[in-house]
Amino acid sequence: VTVHLLTGVTRGAVTELAKHLGVDCRRVERGREAEQKRAQVEALGADQVIAVGNGNNDAMMLSAASLGIAAAVGQEGTSVRALLAADIVVRDVVDGLDVLLDSIRLLSTLRC
Repeated sequence: VTVHLLTGVTRGAVTELAKHLGVDCRRVERGREAEQKRAQVEALGADQVIAVGNGNNDAMMLSAASLGIAAAVGQEGTSVRALLAADIVVRDVVDGLDVLLDSIRLLSTLRC
């Protein structure tokens, strides 16, 4: 598993967080953030990508990914577009990653 931190965040210590986590960090340029995020998913191979997001600019990425996870109850909140584009909804990013570690929970959530 390779983790990529793709962000449009203009404030905060995202770069430091990525360093601390030991993950790749890429900022999308201002303007057309949603399209840039979707393009990154497609470049990585959308059928092999699990995306986590919460904003309007994440909706296209969540929809394009093989599995889209909306992180819903974080301090920032979650946009309706992100919720509608996601396959599953979790409380926050940590819960999103946790559900991936427990295949039974994930299958229970996604079964028809």
